[in-house]
Amino acid sequence: MKLNKIFALVISCALVAGMLVGCGGGDSKVEDNSNNSQAETNSGDASTADPAAPAADVDVQGAADAILAANPMSATLAVDNNIVSLELGLDADSYTAYAGAIAQDQNDSGRVIVIACAEGQEKAVSDALEAYRQNQVTFFGNYPEFADAQARLENDYALVSGNGLAILTVASNECSDVSAMTAAAEKLVK
Repeated sequence: MKLNKIFALVISCALVAGMLVGCGGGDSKVEDNSNNSQAETNSGDASTADPAAPAADVDVQGAADAILAANPMSATLAVDNNIVSLELGLDADSYTAYAGAIAQDQNDSGRVIVIACAEGQEKAVSDALEAYRQNQVTFFGNYPEFADAQARLENDYALVSGNGLAILTVASNECSDVSAMTAAAEKLVK
């Protein structure tokens, strides 16, 4: 009987220790982007990115900020390597830099993703952005309460490429002029 109590105490302590380790606080990635200038800029792996790529000198952060001015989002997650490699499926040979923001409100499908493509990779990156958009349409379609977000992904978006850039922007809930958002993206690739 005493052995059972000791065993139960040891198991309880292990569970509590596991809970404390697993539920420990970490830095949150959600940022207040009310001034539209907090989108993150990152470069690809310098050892695999082509330094002579046409978009190497493009200011992807400035491009993302220009689109965010027309497509504002209040709470965002910066586009990072996890989004580029895992969600878009791009490897470091496909791009030289990226920037952007994704809305964090569950019912907001707003996105601004700007990718500076490695030489000869514009079409592949553009195709990856379209596949990602279609995946998001399907995801939001699984939840009736997100019908507005799904409709924006299907109808209120711009997917453009040129000048070494591939850009996907989806109107956020705060976007009041989809044509201005589209024009801002198109201006960057002409």
